[in-house]
Amino acid sequence: MNWNLSTFVAPLFLAVSAVAQNCAHTEAVQVREPNPVRYGAVVSCSGLSLVIDGIALQLNTGCPLFVEIYPDTYSLTKLTTADTEAVLDQHQSITTHFFRCNVSYLIFIPISSTCEWKSTTLRPGRDLKQTVACDALVGG
Repeated sequence: MNWNLSTFVAPLFLAVSAVAQNCAHTEAVQVREPNPVRYGAVVSCSGLSLVIDGIALQLNTGCPLFVEIYPDTYSLTKLTTADTEAVLDQHQSITTHFFRCNVSYLIFIPISSTCEWKSTTLRPGRDLKQTVACDALVGG
């Protein structure tokens, strides 16, 4: 059998070009949610001052019936030179916190009120992506 340099280089070149062709050449770019906290209808109450998941919820007067917290999203940017691809990292939920106004009475006269957390629900949100090297995808 005649072994020469082209015997080794040709298969290597084909393998590398196949990886490059399967590479999407994309990058995940984080896009900040412009309004990550959205308040629902507000009822008359003493107000709300609370920190949830590092986000300060603040209303001087009134108690929201609910507050929705939206995660950031990711857009895909097409690249021409980098051998990277944006892949799914995890799913992140949209969180809805429900509140109620608890009123204290003296006989039947309201004397004070407090806005209290009632419950939390999660619903499908957004896909978080990360940028990985294409050669890392071939090995996985």
